[in-house]
Amino acid sequence: MPRLAVIASLLLATAFVARAEVPPPRKPAPYPPHALERAISFEGFGAARFGDGEDALRKAWGEPLEDAGDPLEDCRYLVPAAPHADMGVAFMVEGGRFVRIDVTDPSVRAKGGGHIGMDKAALLARYPGAAVTPHHYDDEGSYIEVPGPRGGEAAIIFETDGRGVVTVWRVGVHPQVGYVEGCA
Repeated sequence: MPRLAVIASLLLATAFVARAEVPPPRKPAPYPPHALERAISFEGFGAARFGDGEDALRKAWGEPLEDAGDPLEDCRYLVPAAPHADMGVAFMVEGGRFVRIDVTDPSVRAKGGGHIGMDKAALLARYPGAAVTPHHYDDEGSYIEVPGPRGGEAAIIFETDGRGVVTVWRVGVHPQVGYVEGCA
């Protein structure tokens, strides 16, 4: 009998130690970069269209989104909640409506293939109808605006630095896509 108790104790201890060494499974990101690329368009994000209410955006994302600003403000950003907070995407909501997506992840490409790290010449070759305007804060930088395919209110805006390299991009409807300081 004592031998059986010792064996049972050892088995129980082994199971406890084995369980303690195995990390809990991580929930995969709801949108890896290639899926983000497919979901982001001139129309919005997945099933959520620019102009839809905040609830449509939250439903399209499929995971919790947190307010990155004061939820009482008319314009604010919603960002992925932990553990996906560092995905490099933020959704602007103004007047209760989804109006813009900001992208800071270099692995996520815009419609047409533009991305962070691309140089200005390559970007302009990829988007021949793009308009170039001076950057507000970098005398050598610029904004490169690509109009939507149907000529509506939507556009992609790439920001380049003084070296002519894309640093961030955003897509949304006017006037919000043109705001240079987030909600301003």
